[in-house]
Amino acid sequence: MGPMAAAGAAVGGLAVGTAVGARLRAHRRRHVLGLPLPHRRELRSGMRHATRTGRRLYALERDVRALREQADASRRQSPIEVVLAALTSRRLPRRT
Repeated sequence: MGPMAAAGAAVGGLAVGTAVGARLRAHRRRHVLGLPLPHRRELRSGMRHATRTGRRLYALERDVRALREQADASRRQSPIEVVLAALTSRRLPRRT
């Protein structure tokens, strides 16, 4: 009866150890290539920041594109258009 009791205790201990180990592993961070993965809350926060940054970069790119088109349009003026624009500007001459 002694060996059977020892075997039963060993199997019970193994089962309890496996259950406790699984419970503890569930609360640890997972690792990929040795780097810890963030928790779900951290992922959501990071995604929000990435979305905001993406929107800001898109707005900046749109502004830069508009400025580039405006600069290209001003460069395409013929010399006559430049002279006419200068003559018809409403700035008053400076008095010295």
